[in-house]
Amino acid sequence: MAHPSTRRTASISSVTTVAGAAEPLVVGEDRLMSIREAAEYVGASTKTIMRLVVSGDLRAYRFGQRLIRLKRSDLDALLVPVIDGGDAA
Repeated sequence: MAHPSTRRTASISSVTTVAGAAEPLVVGEDRLMSIREAAEYVGASTKTIMRLVVSGDLRAYRFGQRLIRLKRSDLDALLVPVIDGGDAA
């Protein structure tokens, strides 16, 4: 019988391999995105996305100590149409 930590490592690596090839992470009907994916989605920099998170304007979700994910619907909620023929701000 293998040492418990050896068995654990083997199962974690197999889960990681499977998760890496899976569909994007979805919660309910909402897709979760990384900071980089969110930046690409809205056409902004990762720095801008992090500024919005730190300021509290964009909600982020932490999974573990390092992994941060954003809901696409939270990003969509920040998109505000520019009024045609009026002030842009």
